[in-house]
Amino acid sequence: MKVKKRTLINLFNLFLISLLSLIVAFKGNTRDTGLYFGVFKNINKFSSNPIDFYKESGVEFGFGIINHIVHFFTDNFTIYSYIISFITFLFIYLSTNLLKIRFIDVLLFYLPNLFITQQLMQIRQGLASAIVINAVILLYIYQKKIKCSILLLIAISIHSMSIAYLTFFVPQIKKYVLNQKYLLIRLILWFILIFILCRIVMQFSLLQNISSRINDYSVTEFASSRSFFELANIRAMIYFILFALTAKYIKNDSYLTLLYIYSTSLALRLGFYDFYILSGRLGIAFGYSEIFLLAISLKFVTKKLFYFVALFYLIIHCYLTLNFQVPYMVQDYFSSGYLE
Repeated sequence: MKVKKRTLINLFNLFLISLLSLIVAFKGNTRDTGLYFGVFKNINKFSSNPIDFYKESGVEFGFGIINHIVHFFTDNFTIYSYIISFITFLFIYLSTNLLKIRFIDVLLFYLPNLFITQQLMQIRQGLASAIVINAVILLYIYQKKIKCSILLLIAISIHSMSIAYLTFFVPQIKKYVLNQKYLLIRLILWFILIFILCRIVMQFSLLQNISSRINDYSVTEFASSRSFFELANIRAMIYFILFALTAKYIKNDSYLTLLYIYSTSLALRLGFYDFYILSGRLGIAFGYSEIFLLAISLKFVTKKLFYFVALFYLIIHCYLTLNFQVPYMVQDYFSSGYLE
């Protein structure tokens, strides 16, 4: 009976993933879509050398391989968009299974923000983040070193920001993260360490020497400062306090791992406050853990009221995202400029 019930749940979740992927597949000229449309349609014209490919296309070589594979079977951009979205959702689903939480619970917190901003725009980072989170969970909870290493390399090859996750693959860091003694003190020390490292990097302009793309950004509006107390940062601080206080009662390695990842996200957001795009991109990359943490912590706190609270969150956050964070999204979704 349990096997049958599990099969029905899996089928329902796959149906849900397929339905949501169709929404992505039929998107119009949302931001960044023109770039991905151009890369996909001209994939065979780019160099086979990974470095030259990146310079010519503006995307990482691993993402180019995905484009090559899909393009081999079809040159339909709608089908391509569906496949990328489906894979992204699939890795989120696999992570919920590993964490032993319901996919629908996580979906309620994923849809009003990351789904809109990443699946409809920043699809490389969205896909890479879903894969790398899955890799960290496999390593920290299941000790699957080979599998997680392969997934980490795939994530890095899709979006270079994933390389920052290498920190969590250091054995000493893993040992520190999974130690539950003096949790709040250790968590604060971790946050301070990451923040200080960010300031050292900015003080000595170290990033500009590592990446030419970052060096290019440093002389544009993307290098502008962001306030410590802008809405996104305040939101992240409130979430961090909620997650940290709840950790006292939810004592398991899964939650601890996600909590340290989120702490890293907040430290990067604030530490790189004077480099807007870096603060945002790295903050979002590690902030991906939020959708799982919200599902776990709020279910623990609200208990039977969880779905009422989660639906309220979904509606309010969706309104805020579409009216303040990406107010152009609805109009972009129904336009088709990239086809011209």
